[in-house]
Amino acid sequence: MKKINKKLLVSIIAIIFVISLTILLFKLAQRPDNVDSKIDKIEKTEPIVLESPRELVITNGVLTWSKVTNALEYVVCINDLEYTTSDNFYNLDSTLFENADVSVYAKGYGNYLSSIKSIKRHYIRNIDNSEISKIEQLFVNNLNNHFSIHLNDDFKELIYEIALELYLEGLDSQMIENIINDLNDLGNSLSEEINIDVQIKKIEKIFSLDVNNYAKALLIKDY
Repeated sequence: MKKINKKLLVSIIAIIFVISLTILLFKLAQRPDNVDSKIDKIEKTEPIVLESPRELVITNGVLTWSKVTNALEYVVCINDLEYTTSDNFYNLDSTLFENADVSVYAKGYGNYLSSIKSIKRHYIRNIDNSEISKIEQLFVNNLNNHFSIHLNDDFKELIYEIALELYLEGLDSQMIENIINDLNDLGNSLSEEINIDVQIKKIEKIFSLDVNNYAKALLIKDY
């Protein structure tokens, strides 16, 4: 049996060791949990804008809204003033405002940027905001029943303002529901009616009733 050259063997082992060590160090440098790798990853991540608070409702003088993921806190905007809170509610009755526009935005931190403001709600001290919400929901439900549309924030704000105005002019949710039913019945009958004169008379009859806000309620459905 031929003897192995010891110097050659040591050299081979040394080369294998160096190669193995180099590969190990290279792999360690590529590990995702490496601190430097994490820092680079954070620095390269694009900033994320938080979602705006939604589902704003005023009940008994308290404004509530949906929680926003990764929000540090919320800023309640009342007219031109801002109030910060870590909760997803704010007692408007505790302020000195009697009549004010209210919106909310989520405040971000680190890589999370603050959201844009939510849709507005109008605060009036000592009015039944739950009744306004009922009127607003009647409009929204009827729109969803007749149209396959996405209600964006601007349109939702318009519906709310109309609901508020109707309420302030003396209409409650039951009266609005009756208006909706009348208009839906009118729309169904007009779609089957051939005689234009009869259609006009039916429309005049509906709008001659005791409620002068029927025109605003036409937002419900375009006949």
